[in-house]
Amino acid sequence: MSPGHQPGWETRLLRAWPWAVAVGTVLPLLLAAALREGYPDVPSVDEHKRLLQALYALTGGVVFYWTAVLTVAAGCWIVRVMKGPVRGGPDPYPLPERDRFEM
Repeated sequence: MSPGHQPGWETRLLRAWPWAVAVGTVLPLLLAAALREGYPDVPSVDEHKRLLQALYALTGGVVFYWTAVLTVAAGCWIVRVMKGPVRGGPDPYPLPERDRFEM
């Protein structure tokens, strides 16, 4: 967390970003490895076609996931920039009571 920054939901999301990318990448890789292990050493043409289609679908899912996570991270970064640093005095200064005009 940068000094003088008011933490919010965007800070929590940015802190979780590396884990989200890692989990969203490793799980499909494990699934792809399990698919490849489940097929015979010399698959038939149809089996090979289904395996490649599943691997392409997993690759597309990972790329889509990366795009979504990167979009959320960019939005969080924009919110942090828009908030800017916290500005405040060194000591609390109570505001004087305003005169209220009553009708």
